Amino acid sequence: MPPLMRLILVRPRPSKNNNPLLIGMSHFLEAVMRVTQGAFSFLADLTDEQIKAQVQYCLNNGWAPALEYTRDPHPRNTYWEMHGLPMFDCARADEVMQALQDCRRAQPDAYIRLSAFDNSFGVESVVLSFIVQRPEVEPTFRLIRSEDLGRVRYRIAIKNHYGGGNDTSFDF
Repeated sequence: MPPLMRLILVRPRPSKNNNPLLIGMSHFLEAVMRVTQGAFSFLADLTDEQIKAQVQYCLNNGWAPALEYTRDPHPRNTYWEMHGLPMFDCARADEVMQALQDCRRAQPDAYIRLSAFDNSFGVESVVLSFIVQRPEVEPTFRLIRSEDLGRVRYRIAIKNHYGGGNDTSFDF
């Protein structure tokens, strides 16, 4: 597993007008973090046997499993692509594991998430969700903190490793 974070500090630099009172400090926090969406995100990747045990737990509770995938793991991206339909009539964990293997073959370089739906209250609610596959190369996140004139600015930059797109950055 890669290190979680690497902190890069840059010496104070003069501002544009070289006024010594307006010296700013930039901190660059480059995170080589893993995406932590869903349950078990603080643990190491689950083995297929552990995934199968979780699927069996879902089925024992009457929850319908579903598989989703994405190449954009940003936390605000809550709508992942469905791999097939939710398995409302599934009775065995082996069937879900076979669908997971099919999804892994079809999407080898994507994040795959297993979600479980509970419709016992008349509304299909996600009661369990966790990542079951990660791409070989995960995106790199960089948090940039700038202090200037009593104001702190944060910026997140996501390095695109998939090609065919630009790097993404967010200011907040």
